[in-house]
Amino acid sequence: MRHLFALGFLLLLCGASLPALAGTPSFSNLHVIADASGGPGLFARVRYYCGDTVWDGVTATVSREANMVTVTIPSSEGFVCIGVPPPPADFDLALGSLGPGDYTLVMQQAPTPPQTLPTPLLSTAFSVTGFPPYSNLRVVPNPASASTAVRARMLFSCGNGTADGPPSVTVQGDRVTLRLPVFLEPCFAGVPPPPGDVDFALGQLPPGDYTVVVLQDVSPNSIVIPALSSALQVLGPAATHPVPTNARWALIVLIGVLAIVGAVAITEGGQRRIA
Repeated sequence: MRHLFALGFLLLLCGASLPALAGTPSFSNLHVIADASGGPGLFARVRYYCGDTVWDGVTATVSREANMVTVTIPSSEGFVCIGVPPPPADFDLALGSLGPGDYTLVMQQAPTPPQTLPTPLLSTAFSVTGFPPYSNLRVVPNPASASTAVRARMLFSCGNGTADGPPSVTVQGDRVTLRLPVFLEPCFAGVPPPPGDVDFALGQLPPGDYTVVVLQDVSPNSIVIPALSSALQVLGPAATHPVPTNARWALIVLIGVLAIVGAVAITEGGQRRIA
C-alpha cells in the first residue's frame, strides 16, 4: 500500500509539472499585414502559444502555388514546453510581394515520421488591392530644414475609397509612420471627381535622414494594401567655421597695413594742397 501511495504521489507531482497549455491550440489569429518598414512585401502574423507545439517563431518555409500561399513550420516531434509557459506572442513571417488578387493563406506543420502528411494548423482568406485610395507618395519639401513643417503629399482617388477615421503620425528613430484608416468604398454614388493631391502634416523633424512610411489600414483586416515609402532629408542650421588663428593674425596685419597706407595717402594729399 505504501508503494502504491508513493507511486500515486509521484504521478501527481509529475502531472503538476506539466504545462498548463499542453493539448491546447498553439496558434491563433492568423492574418496578413503590410510591411511596416515600407517595403513592398507582405507578412503573415500569427499568435503563438508555447503549448503542444515547440516553435522558435522564426524557422518556417513559404511556398506559393497560384493563389495559395503555404507557411510550413518544422515538426515539433511531440515536444511540449517545460515548466511555466511564456505568455502568447505575435510573430511575423515574410510572404514576399503579391500582386492584386484574392488569396488563401495556409499554416501547417511538417510531418513527424512515420507520418507522411503535414498537419494543418490555421488558414485564412485575404485580398490584396491594387487600387487603394492613396498612392504616389511624395514628401514636401524635400530636403527640408529643421524649422520647416514637413508634409506627406499623395494622390487621392475618391472612387477607390475614402477616410475611415483620423490619421496618426509616429516618429521612431529615423522612421516616420503615417497611418490612414481607409474605407474601400467610393466616396459617393455617381461619377467620382478626378484624383487630386492631398497633404498630411508630419510636423517638424530634427536634422537627419528619414524614411516616411504610409500604411492604409483597412477594416476588415482581410484586405491588405502594400505600404508606401519615401526617403526624406532634413537639414540643420548652417555650420559656422571658426577663423584659424594664423588667418586671424594675417587679417589684423592686413588691416594695419591698409591703415598705414591710408594715413600716408592722406598726409601726402594734404601736403600737395599746401604746396
